[in-house]
Amino acid sequence: MIILLLSALAGGALVIWKLKPSGTWLKLLISFSGALLLGLCMVHLIPFSMHASPSRAGLLIMAGFFLQLLLEFFSGGIEHGHAHQHLNAEKGFPFVVMLSLCVHSLIEGMPFGHHGHEHGDRLLIGIVMHNLPVGMVLAGMLLKSGISKIETFMWISIFALMAPLGTIIYATYLSNMNTDMNIEMITGDVTAVMIGILLHVSTTILFEADAGHRFNLMKFTSIVVGFILSALIF
Repeated sequence: MIILLLSALAGGALVIWKLKPSGTWLKLLISFSGALLLGLCMVHLIPFSMHASPSRAGLLIMAGFFLQLLLEFFSGGIEHGHAHQHLNAEKGFPFVVMLSLCVHSLIEGMPFGHHGHEHGDRLLIGIVMHNLPVGMVLAGMLLKSGISKIETFMWISIFALMAPLGTIIYATYLSNMNTDMNIEMITGDVTAVMIGILLHVSTTILFEADAGHRFNLMKFTSIVVGFILSALIF
């Protein structure tokens, strides 16, 4: 939970301390994180969810995918680094964007509530790499809307707390549930919803075309590195 918290805080803090949330480096980081998330889903998370909950996993993955589609209607795609439309936004606090991001992060944190989740460490690496650029873009958006640095850090902290809160909520649910229930199957269901969310985010990142649909060697390399790392994490 501490690592989940710090990953989002670190991204936001870097921007508050003068790092601009734009440029080639951010695009490459987002491409890398998208490839890493997609690879983790394919190699580790989908097989786990299908094994733990074979009768419902497919439907719940689709449900998570369409839930993220709905959330992006309100967030404008900040989850996958669509900074440009927010960094040029009008003044005023973006409550709807914050709410959408908080729901997104809350669900991402839930599978960590099962201490026996066999892919927890792998998932943690993926979420950390996802949270860093999201925290950067969110901080840039908040500062651009006219909010002070102190207020920006406060809202970044609230966003950062959502994933650990999701972990606590699910862990509390598991500790209070009927011992006859299949914890592994329920965790497979929760993981399936999160997989759908991650699939939407990662595929949107990877299939977003560059200007003029030109081949970008640096982006291609960052994607390949992300895929390789996802396969090598055991």
